[in-house]
Amino acid sequence: MHKKVQDLFSIYLGTHDFHNFTTGREGGQAASKRYITQFEVSKPLVIDGMELIKFSINGQSFLLHQIRKMIGTVVSIVRYNQSEKIILEALRPDRLIHTPVAPGLGLMLKKCLFDNYNLHAEPGAKITYENIQEKLNEFENEVLIPHIIKTEKESKVFLEWAENCHKFPEEEILHGKTKKERNREERASSIVKDEVDVLQQVVVKSEVDVLQQVVKSEVDVLQQVVVKSEVDVLQQVVKSEVDVLQQVIVKSEVDLPHEVKREADLPREVKSESCENKNET
Repeated sequence: MHKKVQDLFSIYLGTHDFHNFTTGREGGQAASKRYITQFEVSKPLVIDGMELIKFSINGQSFLLHQIRKMIGTVVSIVRYNQSEKIILEALRPDRLIHTPVAPGLGLMLKKCLFDNYNLHAEPGAKITYENIQEKLNEFENEVLIPHIIKTEKESKVFLEWAENCHKFPEEEILHGKTKKERNREERASSIVKDEVDVLQQVVVKSEVDVLQQVVKSEVDVLQQVVVKSEVDVLQQVVKSEVDVLQQVIVKSEVDLPHEVKREADLPREVKSESCENKNET
């Protein structure tokens, strides 16, 4: 296990683009590149009943959260037994990968190195830690490490983080798309969305026009039906009135010949008398 962890950290050695191991940096920028010269992993140490592992990192300079994300990434890969290629993908300037941030407990700047300066400095002007190295080790072992252990026992911040640390979507990372490819797909998707919106507006307008035409046609048909109904009713009324008038006329014609007939049936004398009476009158 120790060798595997050491091998994983060795991937960070050299100059790489660490934009996925910090915040606010884009891949491919010079400001995202850092040079790591050394990365050592100690064997497990048991101090005051707690098992510790020391990570010693030497680099030209570091970005915000860079060391915590480098350690967090290795811990996640080891914990979930994932591929070391995840680190290689995360170091690519054209990939955008979320990397977990390990807790800051235990992280400290142990010393600053002035190797380039010392190469040209006078013997008495070189900056080294030789005279105080023993005191530095004493401070680390008697003050810093006990404080780290005490804080971890009380807060369990590192234990809880390790139990719930981010698991990489390995399949997506190893077989996914680069940032450039995703940007191209996003632009294409945006164009398609705009075209779909335009088509939907056209379709909606067409549907509204068709609906208006259908409604107009139905209104015209209803108007025709209403007019026809009114005509039919009027015709029916006229027909009824004509029938009544015809009945009245027929009845009148029937009654008139009946009276004439009754007068024609009277005796001739009565008829003559009636005529004479009329003359006298």
